[in-house]
Amino acid sequence: MKNIYTPKQYNKAMKLKKQGLGSLKISKILKIKNRSVIEGWINKSRKPLSISSINNPLSIINKINNIEKSSAELAYIVGLINGDGHLQIKKDKSAAVSFFSKHIEEIKNIDKLFIKLFSIRGHIYKDNNGYNYGYKLCFTSIYLAEYLLSIGIVEGKKIKQEYSIPNWIMKGDKKIKAAFLRGIFSAEGFITKSKQNKAIRYRAGITQYKDEKIKENCKKYLEQIKNLVEGFGISCSNVHYDGIKKRKDGGITQGFKFTFEKNGFDKFYRHIGFDNIHKNQRILEVLKENKSF
Repeated sequence: MKNIYTPKQYNKAMKLKKQGLGSLKISKILKIKNRSVIEGWINKSRKPLSISSINNPLSIINKINNIEKSSAELAYIVGLINGDGHLQIKKDKSAAVSFFSKHIEEIKNIDKLFIKLFSIRGHIYKDNNGYNYGYKLCFTSIYLAEYLLSIGIVEGKKIKQEYSIPNWIMKGDKKIKAAFLRGIFSAEGFITKSKQNKAIRYRAGITQYKDEKIKENCKKYLEQIKNLVEGFGISCSNVHYDGIKKRKDGGITQGFKFTFEKNGFDKFYRHIGFDNIHKNQRILEVLKENKSF
């Protein structure tokens, strides 16, 4: 088995090189017996396996240990996966983190983000989630799954569980709140067009469904999301009932939603936005049509 060296050792070696030290002296300071390892780092632009290798467990662990806590990128991932994703950890410590989208561009962009943040590349599949065909992105790392669980991503079937927006997001700065909203709206938000009294009415919003036994939690969760949206000066409707659905297992889910009118589209686009290409294109079309952008 190859020796695995840490980012801390590598960074220290590069710092010592800048101070004018050679590979022999550096290897003694770092207590690395194989001098050729240091030669590779400082003279041949090689990096340790734990830094350079994608999907290597130690690389993933090192990335997680060194990731910026409470960042906008993590808030975005929480919104996205809690919106249209799934996290599962089994008793045998096998785990999967997955995300579904109808659009391959969105899947590829998320994969790139996970490579950047966690040094892990996902597997992409064509998928039928029971409603429509699309694409599924899946990561199979227990280290990634346990970390995402620790920052607020829900494990298991979300429609059967009570949960709320993590405190670190609710108490975060505007960038963190906007990133979470961009994730959840990209996954589950909508823009509608209707006709009322011969006038066209545009609205945007978000809907959530949960098991009827925990419908109050569903409402409270949407109220949290609504409060974050209104923090950007966007006036929203009250959270209200949106109907029921019967699941394949015979259970009943109840839905709630809230909306905001097109006069809030400009602020939404500027401060939050969609990463879903088609939703983003639609809000842009409305803004240009109404000359509010």
